[in-house]
Amino acid sequence: MTRCFDHQVSVQGTSASATHRSSTTTTTIYYLSILIFLFTFLGNVQRTEGSTIYIEWNNPVESNITISVGDTVTWITSDGDYHTVTSVPFRSKIDIQINNNNNNNPVTLDNNDKNTEFDQNIILNSPIMTSRSYLKKRYSMTFTREGYHSYHCKYNPDTMRGTIKVLSSSSSYSSILDTDSSSSKRPFLSLLFACIIGFFIFFIFS
Repeated sequence: MTRCFDHQVSVQGTSASATHRSSTTTTTIYYLSILIFLFTFLGNVQRTEGSTIYIEWNNPVESNITISVGDTVTWITSDGDYHTVTSVPFRSKIDIQINNNNNNNPVTLDNNDKNTEFDQNIILNSPIMTSRSYLKKRYSMTFTREGYHSYHCKYNPDTMRGTIKVLSSSSSYSSILDTDSSSSKRPFLSLLFACIIGFFIFFIFS
């Protein structure tokens, strides 16, 4: 009778142990799945979220930058003068002056500059900016599509000007992959790190 009882207790103990291991394994798989999802998601967010580029908008200045779709450009002035960030209207033709003995009339030629793909959907037209007011010392614009933008300060058009070339996110990301091979390894490294943590959890609680 005692031997039968001991056998029954042993079976119950084995069953409880197996149930505990099964529960631990299920919990480990659950948390491991969460870790893999989080690290993969965070890696994607780091790759795709827009950046903010700051430009010191003081006289004189000339700024020519290339950004990605989704990036934000912020102009900040601190010289005490009045400034604007104003788009320069696109012209498909260029007026040039030819000096000769007969006349000085301007001649109009076609503009073959490939960089003049002006995006009419985004017009830079800031209010008056001045560092004399904290609320008026900066101006921001988020660029949501590809294009080329030329702009200046309407008060100082000859000494304050710039251009912005906006590339698609895929093009920009490809450029990053070409110049920085480590960035292409981020999703894989995140997944590997999550797996290592998951195995540690499994061995600790099993």
